[in-house]
Amino acid sequence: MKLLRYILTILIFLFYFNSFSQDTESAIKDIREKFKTINQINSYQEIVLNNEEFLEHMTDGGGHLTGFCRNDTVYKIYTKIGLSFGVHTIEYYYWNEKPIFIYFIEDTYEQKIDSVHGFLGFNIDKFEKRFEARYYLQNDSLLEIKKKGESLYKDREIKMKEYLLERAERYLKIVKNKAK
Repeated sequence: MKLLRYILTILIFLFYFNSFSQDTESAIKDIREKFKTINQINSYQEIVLNNEEFLEHMTDGGGHLTGFCRNDTVYKIYTKIGLSFGVHTIEYYYWNEKPIFIYFIEDTYEQKIDSVHGFLGFNIDKFEKRFEARYYLQNDSLLEIKKKGESLYKDREIKMKEYLLERAERYLKIVKNKAK
């Protein structure tokens, strides 16, 4: 009897996991289709903001934000923020003005390292793509993250997700206000 109960428990778990996985893959496929649709539109009104117009605190390299709107609806926001160690490029994609996808790239300046003295500084003329992440969202919840490389923020990854979601909402409001 215990063996039967054990087998049933495993089968239920496998069935649940499989159906959850299929639902997630279906949702991601839907997000990718919406992403393609957003990128195919070429008649956007562009809202361009620099530095203090959208940044709460000025960064070492400044910042640039471009919002892409059509018929008073924001579909995409592109940001490029210069930091002391490199650049964060982040694209926020919206459907019905809800974030559905965030594409994050962390480029760092090439590090100058010497075998005797160790880290000597950065070569600000040369970038290295250090980290890339794709955040798939549904109903304001994270569905999945696909990552390549290792972020300088690896120890703060949970906070990074919260930070990006908060920025998606904040930047949406800023762009909507500027579009009026």
